[in-house]
Amino acid sequence: MHTREEMLNLLMRLNLHYPQSGRPASELSALAADWVDDMAPFPKPVLERALRYARREARWFPSTAQMLDFCHRAMGEYTRYQERLALMQPEGDMEANIERGRRWTALITARLRAQAEENKKKE
Repeated sequence: MHTREEMLNLLMRLNLHYPQSGRPASELSALAADWVDDMAPFPKPVLERALRYARREARWFPSTAQMLDFCHRAMGEYTRYQERLALMQPEGDMEANIERGRRWTALITARLRAQAEENKKKE
């Protein structure tokens, strides 16, 4: 869960990129309270990425709906990143991991040899 102060800091940073918005601190404070509720499901790295999208893609200070769209997009990337990290984690004991690595190496080597033979036949 994000705090109102964290959201206010994010909003203040975003507001710096949109001086034409003319939002006073009191408005940003009220908006921060809403964003705490609306963006509670998203972890901080996702919010940071969404802010980066807003800065780079929104011509005007983004609405809450736009920020939620940016958050959903960033969440998809974050989830895929977390899944890739999980794939890299070893499972079981060391011997099982070594055996799994040998099987993968043999499979990859066989595929590369088959591709090389196909390429020779084409020449």
